Amino acid sequence: MAQRTFELRSVGWFSLAFCIVWSGACSSKQPAHRGERDEIDLNQNVTVTIKPRDVVFKDFEQNWRQFISTNPRLEEPVAGLVPRREAVPEPIISPGCIYSDSAKGYVPRVTISWNEAPGQVVSVERTQAAGQVQVPEMRFDLGLHHDPFTRNYYSSVLTTETSKRFSLPSNSALVNDPGAVRLTGPGLFPQLLEFHYQLLQDVATHRQFAKSTVVLQELSEGLSYQMRVSRATGKGWTADRQFLFTSPVCQTTL
Repeated sequence: MAQRTFELRSVGWFSLAFCIVWSGACSSKQPAHRGERDEIDLNQNVTVTIKPRDVVFKDFEQNWRQFISTNPRLEEPVAGLVPRREAVPEPIISPGCIYSDSAKGYVPRVTISWNEAPGQVVSVERTQAAGQVQVPEMRFDLGLHHDPFTRNYYSSVLTTETSKRFSLPSNSALVNDPGAVRLTGPGLFPQLLEFHYQLLQDVATHRQFAKSTVVLQELSEGLSYQMRVSRATGKGWTADRQFLFTSPVCQTTL
């Protein structure tokens, strides 16, 4: 009887030892932490988060006042509202990305072209008599905030200031609202890369019409912009037209 009891205990201890060894071997084949190996880590970095930015925007939150303009022309008010012109075709808006040496990466570029209203068409005879095309003085206002032009929450640039950046008029409401400027960030201060004013001939009417083209560069990515075009009238400006466009999202490398 004692021998039988000893045999049973031996078998029991052997079985227990076998199970422990076997379970250890099995567990060694499985991931120690299943969630870390088999499941998607929602915090993993799968995209490049560093965006190109011009060195002029370094320490923007502290140095944004460098973008306040000293040009008195930008302090002059814009009168009137943009007139409704049902016969005017929609502007051609062409977004894209271009490499910027100063930003060390690809940045958004948007080209906008539009034709003048029928009432502003210039005849061929009058143009030929003048012998040259006189580019009218215009300014562009750019807004990102809600109702920016009524609230005076926009940046501006003159068409004669190509290769320069938009800036805040010294009497802008944003000058006294640093929080709104920081919230918007560098997006209000893109570069006016080019501006062209051309006279083209309508084949059907044999009359010429003016076509304007503006190229903006280093906009903030994926934002909805409002741009207002105003013409010089004496010591002020008159609103002429307004555009809405969205800036493209650019890869860090193409």
